Amino acid sequence: ALRPAMWQPAERWRPLDEDLHAMVFVVSCAVHAVLHDFGLRADCFVGQSAGELAALVAAEALSFEDGLDAVLARTRAVLALPAGDHGAMAAVATSARALRSIIDGLDGVWIAADNCPTSALVSATTAGMARLAERCASRGVEVTPLHVSHAYHSPVIAEAGAAYRAALEKLAWRAPVRAVLSTVDLERYD
Repeated sequence: ALRPAMWQPAERWRPLDEDLHAMVFVVSCAVHAVLHDFGLRADCFVGQSAGELAALVAAEALSFEDGLDAVLARTRAVLALPAGDHGAMAAVATSARALRSIIDGLDGVWIAADNCPTSALVSATTAGMARLAERCASRGVEVTPLHVSHAYHSPVIAEAGAAYRAALEKLAWRAPVRAVLSTVDLERYD
């Protein structure tokens, strides 16, 4: 799944969603493996997006191969969406709480991730992102566009859900050996 093109010199490499999501997943799994090899054991796992699938692998609910298949299936389902406004994503240098007040009343803008007290990600339609950038600039809040093909973690890609669910149903799921918390609702996976 990780293409040889990824190992090209930096000036020749083009980031593709399939590669980026797979890299996040693989690196997350590798970090867990290294920590595990050093004797560190977690009581619970949590991750966001591809990291949530890596958390399921760390908890042995999925094999590494099935986890990678899930990451790629999600990305391919999104990339197969029909032409149209696929939206955009950006990092916003503020808390998710403050961001909620900034996006209040803006159509087509959603909080995609609450990274830390000083950074959150947004997904938006193209028009929504332009309105958000204007509003943030007027408040002195930095917005950094992300180089992605779609507004992941938003209603913009909702139509990809059926294909992704179908791919997930084909995987060999097991009960996790450690707790895994969903980043959507903080409920435990069973």
